[in-house]
Amino acid sequence: MEHLKHRLRTLPAWILTILTLALILWLTLAPSPLGDAHIETFPGADKVVHAVMFGFLTFVSLVDWSRGRDFAKVRWPVVLMAAVLSTLLGVAIEFIQRAMEMGRDFDTRDMLADGIGAFAVAAIWFVAEMFRKESKHQGSS
Repeated sequence: MEHLKHRLRTLPAWILTILTLALILWLTLAPSPLGDAHIETFPGADKVVHAVMFGFLTFVSLVDWSRGRDFAKVRWPVVLMAAVLSTLLGVAIEFIQRAMEMGRDFDTRDMLADGIGAFAVAAIWFVAEMFRKESKHQGSS
């Protein structure tokens, strides 16, 4: 674990969040982000992908927050804020898709899936933090 923490400390501030955000923006706003590739999926797969994307955004933002504070525990208001901001980004993207008129659909169910993913990860993070022991040299944030 210490090796992973050392590697994460060497990364620029907020880089995980920035890279994840860039990927999400590409996947959700590009007219055809996967080119002509047609991937066979199951009904509702799009909603699962939305939940995973925005759950992952919540996760990496919490990792970036924690690593910027020497891996201190993340208090519940910050966890909640990360989930809310991820969800609001998902909502904003749906409105941007509608305004761009480039073949992407406005879908309130996508917004719901974004929120479910973001808040599911936040809940898991919050519970995990209750069981995590904090090092003596770390402060709380």
